[in-house]
Amino acid sequence: MRAVWILIATAVATTVAVPVNEISLAEKIAIAGDHTRNSFLEELLLGLIEDLRHVLLNGNDDLPPLDPLVIEQLSLSDEDIPVPGAQIELSGVKVSNLASFVIDDLSVSLTSVLLQRFRIQIDGRIPFLDIDAVYDASLEDSSGKQLLSREDTPDNHPLAAVYLHNCFCLCLVKNDRYDINVSAMGINLFGAGDAKIKVINPALKIDMLVSLRVSISQGVSLVLLETEAKFNLEAFQPEITGIFNDDGASAFINDFLAHFVPSAAQAYENEINEFLSETIHDIVSDVFDNLDL
Repeated sequence: MRAVWILIATAVATTVAVPVNEISLAEKIAIAGDHTRNSFLEELLLGLIEDLRHVLLNGNDDLPPLDPLVIEQLSLSDEDIPVPGAQIELSGVKVSNLASFVIDDLSVSLTSVLLQRFRIQIDGRIPFLDIDAVYDASLEDSSGKQLLSREDTPDNHPLAAVYLHNCFCLCLVKNDRYDINVSAMGINLFGAGDAKIKVINPALKIDMLVSLRVSISQGVSLVLLETEAKFNLEAFQPEITGIFNDDGASAFINDFLAHFVPSAAQAYENEINEFLSETIHDIVSDVFDNLDL
């Protein structure tokens, strides 16, 4: 999933804040010495977040619009997903509604007057993400056996995935429909129908420790010292019909995935949070380095 974060990081880094006079900025931030929260920095960060939303929707001189985000090629291994030995290649994954994020709370609090350190806390979520795929895919099991390849499929096929008997089986779809006939681990999986996935309320809580530095040579700058991110997923809603050409089997697979994905996210909570903390730290550090104060 690093490809997604790299694109979003680029979008964040290309947002430009309105330049502020250095003396005026220092005076406004210094007001925080008598107050717990710093409204000036809060407004500055909210402005950057809205700049990000604008870039995601409209693009800029460096990037095309990123909502919907189409990932032409994505490789996943057992280092990315909780399936030992898994190797998955996806093409044309489309993620919609990235720019619909909601900031439920954002606060900037002074933690040290002497060191001019601030704690930034952001609580945000996306009401729902629609995830589809629009081209083709290949899949290998843990032994390296190819279960499905591009040569076996027509061009420009979306896909969906189901987890069954410790093996990922890929469904190929066209125009949001799939047609599958795959044998793996002694299980024959077949069917045809619709395939869509909706991710409900993926949320992030971000806690950052930031230092304000003022110097004659470099002016006013923000330095990110620490970052902690916590991810939460409310629900995962696959809408796959026609598995085994049977409504009951499809309902079972959908119900299984709806429980399995949030459970896997919870089981690997520490690994997910560590990855997000490191990634967000790198992104925000780049933003602060390029911030014109």
